[in-house]
Amino acid sequence: MKFKSLAVAAVLAASSYAASAVAIFPAGPDDTTFIGNSYNVTTPVATTVYTFTTAVKAFFNGSLTTTDLTSKVFDFTAVDLNGIDLTSFVSPDGGTLPTLTLMAGNYTFTVTGNASGSKGGSWGGQLNLVAVPVPEPETYALLLAGLGAVGFIARRRSAN
Repeated sequence: MKFKSLAVAAVLAASSYAASAVAIFPAGPDDTTFIGNSYNVTTPVATTVYTFTTAVKAFFNGSLTTTDLTSKVFDFTAVDLNGIDLTSFVSPDGGTLPTLTLMAGNYTFTVTGNASGSKGGSWGGQLNLVAVPVPEPETYALLLAGLGAVGFIARRRSAN
């Protein structure tokens, strides 16, 4: 499964050449989006920006990896989510992003790095959003009924 994710990320990374790109991906509950970019040798410092909106409270995490080849080398220098610096979780070769809880709203995910190969560099990865589970009303009703029953029994015992 990991190889499949990396292969998809590599294909995405190899399919686009841009100095700076803005990509918008749908961010619904339980959404995984594959991301990546490839840069030519004329853009040694490269930034890619992704924007997304989540309508519900959600868990966010992901992973990034370089697709270093002899002629294409990319090193991550900065990773950011709405001003939260995530660079410490990513080595120059990639890494796993921490799980963060996001409230409903708009977000910007930014990746910056150096493309230092003789033909530039490329990277890929995936971002995951998983909706935070919310109990159904029946769950709360059952909880209150159980607390009521325990309270009733406790009151009867203290009265005797």
